[in-house]
Amino acid sequence: MTTLETINAFRAILRSAYGELQACVDERNLCEEAFHDILHFAAMSERTRANQRKTQAMIKEWSARRWNAKNRIKELQPISDFAVKNKFILSELDIVAGKTKKQVEFVQSEKHYNPRVILDLFDNIKDKGDE
Repeated sequence: MTTLETINAFRAILRSAYGELQACVDERNLCEEAFHDILHFAAMSERTRANQRKTQAMIKEWSARRWNAKNRIKELQPISDFAVKNKFILSELDIVAGKTKKQVEFVQSEKHYNPRVILDLFDNIKDKGDE
């Protein structure tokens, strides 16, 4: 991974961290609401094996989703807090990325030199470039 790709990846992470965190919080809240629905279903439905299996399956499914959301929240919270606390860093990274891109383009561009004193020294090199 090049320096510019690294800077751009870090910028993308910082820009998306807060939105991803909010999506995970929404998912966790949805799962908690689903648990209330499951509890009400269990309390109000007839106690048959079919209903018990259905309730167990729903608890298992929504528990897994909730665990995944909670784990993702724990992962994203530090970077999201950093991004919110240091909003200026995104604009600074934009500047750094622009400067880095300019330098990469300069390094990768075709080099040329105009001799000052020994003019005939570069005659063969200029001929190759003119072709």
